Amino acid sequence: MSASNTIRCASVLMFIASCDGSADTKPAAADAPSSTEGTRYPVPEADDLPLTGADGAPPNLRGCLNRNLYFNGPHSVSTTESVSVTKYDDTFNSIENKDWVYTVEEVTPEGVAKVNVEEKMGSSNGTGYTSSTSVSLRGFSTSTVATTAGAPPPAVFEYDLAPGESVTQDLSTPDLEIKRVYTYMGREDITVAGQLVKACRVNSVVTIPSELPQFRTSSRISTWYGVGTGLELRSDSLGVPDSIDKSRTLRDLTNAVINGARIH
Repeated sequence: MSASNTIRCASVLMFIASCDGSADTKPAAADAPSSTEGTRYPVPEADDLPLTGADGAPPNLRGCLNRNLYFNGPHSVSTTESVSVTKYDDTFNSIENKDWVYTVEEVTPEGVAKVNVEEKMGSSNGTGYTSSTSVSLRGFSTSTVATTAGAPPPAVFEYDLAPGESVTQDLSTPDLEIKRVYTYMGREDITVAGQLVKACRVNSVVTIPSELPQFRTSSRISTWYGVGTGLELRSDSLGVPDSIDKSRTLRDLTNAVINGARIH
């Protein structure tokens, strides 16, 4: 798994990517119960719209999950990012435009939302893609849904973390060993497009061990998500020395709208 794919996974789940496995800790925020099987969570009313700012967002990392995107859809999100990739001492810059449509497929009596997320990306360097991913939201955990045999485990992101708490995940397939550890570092104020914005910082370490250096990779990723909006505001990904493909990727959000309402 490349650093860029890991970041994308985290951002789609609102946030990034940030990928299933077993959590070493199952922390609970003080303001609500932990996201355990069978726990009921309030389901948003039919007229509750996704947040477009920090007002009304829960504390801790929960505040960077925009839960209402997963209910009462379809909802649309559009973003523009500046991307800088430095590889082998060469730097490549591009602008990426991304559009997501969240369409609710089902909300169970337990309050689990099952949503189809369509993503379309176009880049100033001529690359792009269109994808469709099935995502479930259970309490404060988002999870992609595995669809094919032999595919990586479902991607899960746990928002029930207090500052300093970590989750360890095994993303291995029968052919490839992958481990990810992500830690909620806490709230930070960062400047986005000239505005000071409240953010949740998550640090990730993704490792692919191998006895062969050309296949051994390790990436360290810092990602900042917008409080309330859940959008990926900034990411800094660095391949550490045992990777043959040493690179650094910087992403900065320059513009975003949710349901047509501009947030930055």
